[in-house]
Amino acid sequence: MDEQLKEDIWSIWKILLDCQENLAFSKYFYKPDTDDERNFIHSSKELKYIRFSLWKLGIIEIHKILSHSKNDVYSLWNLMNNLENGKYVHHGISKDVVSTWQTNLKTTKKTLAKISLLRNKNYAHTDSGSKSKESDITFEEVEVVLKIIESVIRDVYSHAFKSGIVNETLIFQKDSFDIVKVLAKEHKDRMQALIDSAKSYNIE
Repeated sequence: MDEQLKEDIWSIWKILLDCQENLAFSKYFYKPDTDDERNFIHSSKELKYIRFSLWKLGIIEIHKILSHSKNDVYSLWNLMNNLENGKYVHHGISKDVVSTWQTNLKTTKKTLAKISLLRNKNYAHTDSGSKSKESDITFEEVEVVLKIIESVIRDVYSHAFKSGIVNETLIFQKDSFDIVKVLAKEHKDRMQALIDSAKSYNIE
């Protein structure tokens, strides 16, 4: 077993989990279940800031994993290159398997280019760039990339360590995350009460 490979793939896995968490919350804030939730979020500058910040963090984390820079120690591309060039030993992963992973990632090259553009042009510096998600990349496109990354990580564990990776349940669970739903209902009820009160005094 190559301990360095184990350490490196585990680090990438943890970054992926953070990315999935950030994007799961952000997706809900951008695409909630009901109009009441959507209107409440849209009226809150705090929630709009939170959803954009989570989206931005998610994009930055994906870019970190998929960076082609040789200085990026958490790059999946660098890890695959190191598997091919012999930096890791005793892992049992053939070059054909690595080539398949690379091909699968390349099928999403348009999405990868969008992610790279967003990170480098808009999100690289906290003191500049857009404060909105506005772009032509969708959550669904990003989720395809995340699934491929996760598949590669699981394959590494299966081939090199003859085991599965420890599954971790995301904090975000849509069915139980009802904070915004509750706040949206309270806000709607309060506004309706004010309208009813105004009508009772014949105030238009």
